[in-house]
Amino acid sequence: MRRIKVIGISTLITGLLFLTVTSIRIVNNKRALTSATKCWESGLVIYDNHELVGRLLIPGVEIDTIILGDDSNSALEIGPVLVTGSVPPGKNGNLILAGHRDTVFRNLAMVETGDTIKVETLKKDMTYVVTSRNIIDPEDVRLLEPTNTNCITLVTCFPFTYIGTAHQRYIIRGISL
Repeated sequence: MRRIKVIGISTLITGLLFLTVTSIRIVNNKRALTSATKCWESGLVIYDNHELVGRLLIPGVEIDTIILGDDSNSALEIGPVLVTGSVPPGKNGNLILAGHRDTVFRNLAMVETGDTIKVETLKKDMTYVVTSRNIIDPEDVRLLEPTNTNCITLVTCFPFTYIGTAHQRYIIRGISL
């Protein structure tokens, strides 16, 4: 009986620690994203040594976030990032953005086929319509390859509620209107 009680208390403490760490991460992300958004809205294109390359809006699921131009871990902690090898916003090809499932892309699961995705840059605004939602293994990079058409690919880890390193990827693909 004592052993069960110890296991129960240990599980409770572990859960509380996880909840605390996750909460701190979400709060820090929100603060950084708010600061990056203020920079972007002021016409500045650098925040915390990261280039700001655009703004991602998915109105149907309340995603409104700044896109960072490098895919470093520190940039990914702030917001969605332009994946290395992707075309930059406003250029022809496959615009690939990655973001954390528990911060900026937590509502990505609610995106439906037919929804609108908007990307704003300082020079050009683009609108995409969602054509597919896929769950793939991380090794499957077909949807991350260059394309001849203007499209957007959003990538996050899956499942959304998984604790720890998720073993699949959730992919949203849209084509330019």
